[in-house]
Amino acid sequence: MAVTFYGVNSEAGLKKLDDYLLTRSYITGYQASKDDITVHAALSKAPPSEYVNVCRWYHHINALLRISGVSGEGCGVIVEGSAPVCEEAVATPPIDDTKAGAAEDDDDDDVDLFGEETEDEKKAAEKRAAAVKASGKKKESGKSSVLMDVKPWDDETDMKKLEEAVRSVEMEGLFWGASKLIPVGYGIKKLQIMLTIVDDLVSVDTLIEEHLTVEPINEYVQSCDIVAFNKIYTQLQKMPKRKTDKAYVLDKKKHLARLNIDEGGKILLKRGEGKLEKQFRMNCLGCGLFVCYRSEEDLEYASFIYVVDGALSTVAAETNPQDAPVPPCISQLEGGLVQVAIEVEDRAQRSAITRVNADDVRVTVAAACSPW
Repeated sequence: MAVTFYGVNSEAGLKKLDDYLLTRSYITGYQASKDDITVHAALSKAPPSEYVNVCRWYHHINALLRISGVSGEGCGVIVEGSAPVCEEAVATPPIDDTKAGAAEDDDDDDVDLFGEETEDEKKAAEKRAAAVKASGKKKESGKSSVLMDVKPWDDETDMKKLEEAVRSVEMEGLFWGASKLIPVGYGIKKLQIMLTIVDDLVSVDTLIEEHLTVEPINEYVQSCDIVAFNKIYTQLQKMPKRKTDKAYVLDKKKHLARLNIDEGGKILLKRGEGKLEKQFRMNCLGCGLFVCYRSEEDLEYASFIYVVDGALSTVAAETNPQDAPVPPCISQLEGGLVQVAIEVEDRAQRSAITRVNADDVRVTVAAACSPW
């Protein structure tokens, strides 16, 4: 069934398209196709920067059209509320009638059958590239997490060598992850492996067709199947927030998250109007600090994960920890000491701050016992 979009040039249409592309790299499938070109052509201009996912997709398709073109057929797409886009209009630019008439009188040798770039087009492309380089802006590129099944030829295939062959494929923007062997039947096992890709640099179809199923790897690999394909949403600050405590809301149905946490126990909190809230807390595996919580006891069945505001940064996992940004409230002193600036707001009738000097701040905290 064809995908349908309505009024892609309106705010509502752009918002729906942005939500649609949140978990997808392309309009349909795992590679650019004519469906992407159809929606791209329906947009009257580049989308505003506030629509992050549409901008990423729009500029990616722009680059493909400028560099290599798009050959995928797609599954079909309908764009309502825009001028109809025919295949010929998408594939070729309009030809001026006067030039077309003159071309009929010219010799066949003057006809450019292969659409090579003219000198003016080359200069324009060089000027655009120089402008992008001069701007110094690095384009944000989305990432995706892929779960792949790699199947051997038979039960005599050496699965250790198969995995070594698969991991030997190295590409910019490709990161191999954890793997395991899963029994299929009759003594045959398949390799199930996780990989993370940078969307603008790696195509899963290209990875399979041009690397994993060709010589010499196809000596071990019979076929590859995509089990799961999820967008990695790394911009924590753009997630919605709870009204009660300003915690970021991570919807597990929309976002894929890898949690390096320990269980921190269950607590009861009293919210406004005497309502009780049950929290199953989770602590950082490295430092043991409280970073997030859920409302269901079983993590597997929890629909939402609530990330405490300020508990996490958006530093990528592959970043060296020494290169991570340090907030200005933390500074290093001589002798290996670290100074931390803390802001304390005391709303009690009787002050809880009992001493303040150059070395420390002493605070007395007393909590009333709760009947539960």
